[in-house]
Amino acid sequence: MRIKHNRSLISAEMLELVEHGYGSIAPSALCLEFLYLPDDPQDHETVLHPSPQERNKFIKAVMDTIAGQFTCYQYDAPKSICFESKEWELYFWCRVFSDASDFAGEYRDFSYFRLSFNSNHSLEQQKEICNQTLSLLNARFGSLANLFVAVQYTAALDEQKIADDAKRLAPSLDGRRCVYHHFEGRLVYVENTLFFMKKYAKHLGYALGPADTLQIKWQIEDAA
Repeated sequence: MRIKHNRSLISAEMLELVEHGYGSIAPSALCLEFLYLPDDPQDHETVLHPSPQERNKFIKAVMDTIAGQFTCYQYDAPKSICFESKEWELYFWCRVFSDASDFAGEYRDFSYFRLSFNSNHSLEQQKEICNQTLSLLNARFGSLANLFVAVQYTAALDEQKIADDAKRLAPSLDGRRCVYHHFEGRLVYVENTLFFMKKYAKHLGYALGPADTLQIKWQIEDAA
């Protein structure tokens, strides 16, 4: 089993906010995939070369193992469970076959599936479920080289703290010069809103959101 940690969905702006204490990096989903690989005499893992039907049956067994320990919404969770509740841990998604006749009536394509964490749980709970799922997979399928697991991460931001601090700091930025999206200009604070005015602009301005306000303040401080 190969595990990849994917943080490519986290933008530079989000990362800057996290670095300034306005959030944290947290796992958002596990993506599991079965890939065909050539035999490698130096690789001590087990490499499989099944037919597409056998591949689907094999990777379904992986999903069944996960579902045996965690409640998986949209897979086998009881219909009485509400999506907005905390009663499930993982949200299942996969592609479907246009014709399931060759796959013993199975319409779901398990060669690639995604398990998202329940956002109604705390970040610590989501991290713990992620770690437990990876431990389970490693214990049961760790020797299989065909199984690829991508841990996708996101930036969990404290939007309320961002909004409160931006509102408090915005008046102090009135009249300051800065660069916004590669344009030089100045900041104008009018009626509780901070605007960016391009260089030489007299009337047209761009209203800045809370995150933009904080990031421009840090830019000005770094340039001082």
